[in-house]
Amino acid sequence: MHRVIKVLFFNILTVLVLFLLAEGVSRLIWGKQFLNITNLQLMWFYPPQQDRRFHPNWPKTMSVGEDTFRVSLERLEDSDVDILIVGDSQTFGWGVNDSEAWPTALERALREKGIKANVYNGGVAGYSTEQILARWRREIGKRSFDVTLFGLTPGNEARYAPQGAVREQYISARKRKAPLRHSTFFTVLWKLLRKPPEQEETSVETYTRRLMAGELDTTDYWDPYYATWDELARDPRSGKVGVVLLEKEQIGYSEGFLQLIQSDSIPFADGAAYVDSVRDSGKEIRNDPIVGHYLPELYDAIGRIAAIQVLEMLAQHPDTLDVQDYE
Repeated sequence: MHRVIKVLFFNILTVLVLFLLAEGVSRLIWGKQFLNITNLQLMWFYPPQQDRRFHPNWPKTMSVGEDTFRVSLERLEDSDVDILIVGDSQTFGWGVNDSEAWPTALERALREKGIKANVYNGGVAGYSTEQILARWRREIGKRSFDVTLFGLTPGNEARYAPQGAVREQYISARKRKAPLRHSTFFTVLWKLLRKPPEQEETSVETYTRRLMAGELDTTDYWDPYYATWDELARDPRSGKVGVVLLEKEQIGYSEGFLQLIQSDSIPFADGAAYVDSVRDSGKEIRNDPIVGHYLPELYDAIGRIAAIQVLEMLAQHPDTLDVQDYE
């Protein structure tokens, strides 16, 4: 019996030492992994002061500042305009460096026009309408903004929105997996072994895709979200409110919600139309199968399109602010 315990002890010790060695080597090569904090209201959000790579095989990095917004240009102490942007991974700028996300391009374009603008990029990957609205409410609860832009990506609109006990179970499951996400070795191993996003669809996405093509794409389904949208859009702390459309509807995704918003005559910056024109010309729009989001050149153009809309909202003159040609 004593011999069995001794062998078991040494086996466990060996596995532990090998894991620590693998973890140390992984962190030397790839650094720490990008983390989420689980939260019952938002379901997840990015903790502050992170600077990480998106994927082991992808050189781009993403940073989150002390204020939990993605890092963009240096903050101005004497800003004229403070802009809040909420959305999902297309707003966050998944797969591109901090300087290449479209909110940063918007900020840069406004400053080029002499507007002392600070842009607060509150996009979070995978966020649904419910989560985006919750993030919006959370941020204007802390302070006021001059402009709020809603980054609309229809493909994510109904994802990850469980309610009640199901929501609590979902949060508990994420918390149980959290320790593994702190390990660079396990995270890198999982990312290297999984299929690229374009070849993979989760059960949640399959379920949502099926439902959104039918009963979910109705004004009845979107009415509760629209009521929250309307409340936040009318809140003076939001300032002037606009929408930046980043992708067109897919299989009826969120058409009801889009119609409700458009019925309010909310200013729309149609970045999706520009993306479609680039796609139709036969040019590549995605940065890589690993990440699957837009190229930096497209985000730059979307940011400049959004800047034109913001200048109009602020009663400025956007005539000389051209959208940069995609090459």
